[in-house]
Parts: sequence; C-alpha cells; structure tokens
Amino acid sequence: MLSAFNGKAYMKVMLDLNVMLDVFQERHPYYHASASVISKVLNKEISGLLPSHAITTIQYITSKYSGKQKADETIDWMLTHFNMFGPQNMFNFSHHHKKCREKKYFKQ
Repeated sequence: MLSAFNGKAYMKVMLDLNVMLDVFQERHPYYHASASVISKVLNKEISGLLPSHAITTIQYITSKYSGKQKADETIDWMLTHFNMFGPQNMFNFSHHHKKCREKKYFKQ
C-alpha cells in the first residue's frame, strides 16, 4: 500500500513482532535484516505498522529481563515511530499510553 508522505510516495509495511524482537534481543541470523527494515522506518523511507499485541508482549519481555523503566522507554519509542493496528483498525495508542501513564494506570 502506498501513501503520500511529505509529497512523496512511501510504502506501509506490516512488521511481525519477531522483527522487533530480533533487534531488541540481537537474535542472529535475523538481526541485520530486521535492523535494516527498522532503519527504513526510522528514516521515514517506509511506514511501519505493528500489531497491537506487540505492545503487551514487548512490555512483558522487556520488563522481565531489563526492568520496568526500560520497558516503558521501549514502548514509548515504539509508539513514537510505529503505527499500531488491531481489531478496531488503527488506534492512537501513543496518545492513550501517555494518558494512562499520567493517570497512573500502569504500575510504577
């Protein structure tokens, strides 16, 4: 699917959760290919879409192995750079996540 971004066409790419985990956990032999795709998202060459369940999965794994603060930073980073999709189609998770943290819905 192509869309306009700053006057030029770019592709929307749905990424599997494992692409993120390959990079976060430096899983070889897939690390370099996955990092290349994520770099294209960060450089705005493509638009990255992640399934909404990626939020809870990454939050759980990162909290377990790197602590809550790192997990929150990782989720904030993901929500800044990627669009989420799920059963309700597109949802503004970034706005929702920040509001929930402001209201202390997440454990501190």
